[in-house]
Order: sequence, then structure tokens, then C-alpha cells
Amino acid sequence: MEILQKESLSRYSNLRIGGDAEHFCIPESEQEILDAVGFAREKGFPIMAFGGGSNIAFDSKGIQGLVMKISTDNISIDTENGTIVAASGTSLAKLVKCLAESGFDASNFAGVPGTVGGAVVNNTGRNNAQISNHVVGAKVLDPSSGITDVGHSFFGYDYRSSKLKHEHSHIVLSVALQFVAGDIVEIREKVRYIVGSRAKRQPTGMTLGSTFKNPATEVNAWQLIQDAGLAGYTTNGLRISDTHCNWILNEGGADTSSEALREFIEKIRNVVSERTGYLLEPEIQIISSKRTSI
Repeated sequence: MEILQKESLSRYSNLRIGGDAEHFCIPESEQEILDAVGFAREKGFPIMAFGGGSNIAFDSKGIQGLVMKISTDNISIDTENGTIVAASGTSLAKLVKCLAESGFDASNFAGVPGTVGGAVVNNTGRNNAQISNHVVGAKVLDPSSGITDVGHSFFGYDYRSSKLKHEHSHIVLSVALQFVAGDIVEIREKVRYIVGSRAKRQPTGMTLGSTFKNPATEVNAWQLIQDAGLAGYTTNGLRISDTHCNWILNEGGADTSSEALREFIEKIRNVVSERTGYLLEPEIQIISSKRTSI
């Protein structure tokens, strides 16, 4: 595993926004994660770990210390008790496909980008489904004390959030999950339909998908943004999609800065609050150059 210096992070965010990582690596095994953490601790570097980059942008000023893109990729399925163990770098797309082939229904996450680890940290979901409903436990790494097996309660789940989304205290190595078993043919068809439907309805381009959390069960963020008259609003290379108003598109490419994104998000929040009475909470994260890292 190579540890790079001054690696541009913009290519690793689906929104293509970010400066350079002081040090960067892509561990593809649990041992490589341990090796990278050992390197960072020896040098006294802060550590930042991420998965698919589908829910984050990086500060244009760059990130100090060591940034790791977790790319471990493995799934084991115990068909007798229905427990699935997936490495944190496994894509959700692969998880859904493998489970469908084994007769387990993870179709609620069909067409959702990102990795298992990122989904578990962010409590990724679609409509009323969320990954926390399926998490049994996990193997996590505390860089200062080592590897620990934890249960569901460790994550302190909330809507589209968990303790680790904000505390950055541990690195998720693998996750134990459970899904309902069903007919393989029916599950395959359901997955195929959902993926196709999402592809038709959702915008394409450089985007992180849903930008804001829905403020209430029956209140959709996209509807509030549309009601506030912001559909298609654009500035500094960023645009609110006309197709789905909760999606921000980066049309300025590498020239778009994280500061422009922060200002764009605040503009949306302020206008929506003034015109609808709801203050939207971001679902995506901009990783700050001054973040508290593990």
C-alpha cells in the first residue's frame, strides 16, 4: 500500500470538491488499515477515514494528517441464521446484489451509492428504510486502544445520523447485518425495478444526492425547497436540480470551492426558513481542514 503526499481529494468526492490531503492512502485489507493507522500514530498525524465519497465534500484548503479511503471488499453470508458480515469498504451495490443472489432482501438500498461502512456511519436510507434497522453489530478500530466488537447500541443512531458521524472516534472495519429472506426471483426483480426507477427519476452529474434531511415524517425537504421558489437556482458553479430540488449539482467542476458550497447551503436554508418556517438540516458533510480527527 502506497502512502501518497499532496493527493487531490476532489476526485474522491462525488461532488468533485476538495483540496489536497497531506498524506493519503487506499487500504484494501484490514491489515493495511492497521498499518496506515500505525504510520499515522508514529508520525503524530490526525486520521480521517471515509468510504465511497458519496455523502461528503472536502475543504478546498486541504486536510492535514492522513486521509484513508477504506476500500476493503468482502461479504460472508450465513444462510442458516441470516447474518451477513461485510467489510466496511464493500459497496452497497455489491451488498444488495450478493444478498439478492442468496435470497435476502436488501432492495431498500438498491441504487443507493456509497459503501457499507459509510452507510452505517451515516445511517443511510431511502424513504422510511434505514441501515440501522439491519445492523446487528460491528468490528471497530479505536486507533489508541485497538479493535473492539460492538453492538447496535454503540452507534447511537438517529435519523440519517449516528454517534460516529460526529465524533470520528472509531474506524468501522466490518459490519454484521440481518435482512429478511425471500424468493430469489422476486427479490432480483424488485432490485432491478428500483434501480431502473431511481435512474429515471434522479439527476445525473456531480452530486451527493439528497443534501438536506426531511424535517418531519410527512414533510419532504425537496418540496420545501421547491415551494420556496429555489428550483434551478444557481450561483458560483452550483445549481439546485430542477428534477429533484434536494440535489445540488456541481456544474463548475474543479473550480467550485468548498466555501462556495457552504454559502450555497446556507442560502438555501435561510430562504426556505423565511418562506416556509422550516430550518433544514444538512445530510451531507463538508470535511473541514480544521476538523477534530482521530
